Amino acid sequence: ISCSVSVEAVKPSDIKLSKSKLDMYIGDTETIKADVISEGDNFTSLTWTSSEPTVVSVTDGKITAVNSGSAAITAKTADGSTASCKINVKTPKISISSKSEELFFGDSINAYYDLEPGEQEVILTSSDTSIAQVEGNTITAMGNAGSCTVTATMFYG
Repeated sequence: ISCSVSVEAVKPSDIKLSKSKLDMYIGDTETIKADVISEGDNFTSLTWTSSEPTVVSVTDGKITAVNSGSAAITAKTADGSTASCKINVKTPKISISSKSEELFFGDSINAYYDLEPGEQEVILTSSDTSIAQVEGNTITAMGNAGSCTVTATMFYG
């Protein structure tokens, strides 16, 4: 008695991502899901890639915005079926309440700033600590006369 067995591969017929377009800020993370519609139950895995890894990285659908710019995230099955999501990464903006202040020895002011989208850390630094020192958001005039620049730097994620 013999038996002949024939195995036929079933290809996924379609892949759909949970999002087709996404706007992000540097440092943001977002997870998109892939729905693979197939004729059978033989689907095993997806390969995720970024068209611009210096702009966005992706691992198993988790996207991380690295630099400003545009990229496409693509999910691909072993048989070549694909779906993509277009990503636009923006640089957050900071605005400071005062552009110039005159202080006398020992005077202090608080720096106020607004962030967009508001989830970054800001560090203030002085270009000359003998003129003005910064601690947190407080700027204090020191003993030396002159002028200096206090710079706000954002750190992401």
